[in-house]
Amino acid sequence: MSRVRTSTLAILATSTLLAGCAGASPESGDIMIGMSTSTTGAFAAIGEPAVRGAQTAVDEVNKNGGVNGRKIKLQVLDDASDPTRAVANTRRLIADGAVAVLGPGTGNTVPQTVAVTGREKVLHISQIGPNFAEKLPNRSLPETYFGTAGDVALWAQAAFCYAEQVHDARRIAIVHTREATGTLLADAAETFADKAGIKVVETQSVSPDTTTDTSVAWKRVDEAQPDVVLNFMVGAIGGASLKTAKEVGVEAPTIGFISNGQHTVQQLAGEAGHGNITVGHITAEDPASHQEQFVQRFQAKFPDHRADDFAAYGYDSVLLTAEALKKVPGASQKDGPKLVKALEELKFQGVVAHYDFETMKEPSDIFAHAGMSLSDLIFIENVGGTLKRSTEQPTCE
Repeated sequence: MSRVRTSTLAILATSTLLAGCAGASPESGDIMIGMSTSTTGAFAAIGEPAVRGAQTAVDEVNKNGGVNGRKIKLQVLDDASDPTRAVANTRRLIADGAVAVLGPGTGNTVPQTVAVTGREKVLHISQIGPNFAEKLPNRSLPETYFGTAGDVALWAQAAFCYAEQVHDARRIAIVHTREATGTLLADAAETFADKAGIKVVETQSVSPDTTTDTSVAWKRVDEAQPDVVLNFMVGAIGGASLKTAKEVGVEAPTIGFISNGQHTVQQLAGEAGHGNITVGHITAEDPASHQEQFVQRFQAKFPDHRADDFAAYGYDSVLLTAEALKKVPGASQKDGPKLVKALEELKFQGVVAHYDFETMKEPSDIFAHAGMSLSDLIFIENVGGTLKRSTEQPTCE
């Protein structure tokens, strides 16, 4: 990350921190929302745009009168892509009076932070789907947790659908980062392949660290001669590794998921990114009609950055929290269960999805609070460094 970008986010986080430390007073005063995410470390490419998206939403809410006459303040803390620090941040945000906690943005830090917000009954909205709970004790989640993303398997299903319908793939290879989200995606893709009778000829896992040399993984993929490669690498390494794939001679088309569909990530790929397909929600160059206003407001506030999926997740998270707060006048941190109920009753068109959460009847009902469906996904293509809606949009079921 450049010194300029780091300094900008540091100032942004500090200003929101100072503004939000007072917490929320019943019926009056500002409402503090906390956000712990990665603005440095291996997953900064995910956290930075999420912070910008959240800030865009805060400005919008406050410009329109706030929540029941009260302004929102956003307190942002950097977890440096480290689970231990994410837990410490979450505890600090709750101690500072946050009525809701947003983030973190990766599957390797969510399980630990969910344990904290669940115990304190504080509303928690993350961009991570609930699949990580399948590896938690009793396969359960606290009712206070909501994921703006849905079932992680949907991403794998969509990527697999494109490979099968557009490329008529019968042999696929999978490259993924060795962390929760990448592993879940790879497992889901292998399940879909098995059901469809398609052979997975090679699966490679790599560290998400941006300094990782992925050449050995890509050489083994190339030797397996797949029809298509599913690139399930989380973070900036997903883009940088495309350049490595090109260098070692991989010619098979690549299909990635949301983490690969960011301008900053694709820029790392350079010319090697041309033709890469990403499963995502939004492209700033060609937004859907319900996304245009978000893109305009985001670009006006951050002219040097592009509105992408993670920015949209941050934006939607704030707006969902604001909508829930409107239904609980005078809400404070102790009103977590009431805010949960408000979100379960809410039907809301966001940038990422049309949110229609279900009531969580049992802790094991982990997908009740998942906000995305397969129909909310689109296929985005890198055309000479510009991310555009692909001309091929297969129907996936």
